[in-house]
Amino acid sequence: MPTLLMERFLCKIELYSIHNEISNQTKVIKMRRTEKIISARREDVSQSYNSAVATNRRIYLEGDVKAIAEYIFSIFYKYI
Repeated sequence: MPTLLMERFLCKIELYSIHNEISNQTKVIKMRRTEKIISARREDVSQSYNSAVATNRRIYLEGDVKAIAEYIFSIFYKYI
C-alpha cells in the first residue's frame, strides 16, 4: 500500500509529465504559426512584386518615359 509521501511524489511526477506535454504542444503550435507567418510574408512579397511588374508594364504601354519594357528589381545596399 502506497504511503502518502509516495502518492504525493507520484502526483508531482504526473503533473510534471502533463506540464511537459503541454509545453511541447505549445512549441509545436508556435512553430506552425511561425511557418504560416513566414509563408504569408512570402506570398505578400510575391504579390507585391507581381503587382510592380504589372504596373510597370501598364505604364510602359501607356507611354510613360520612366517605365522600361521589362521590370527590373534591384536592391542597393548601403555599406557602412
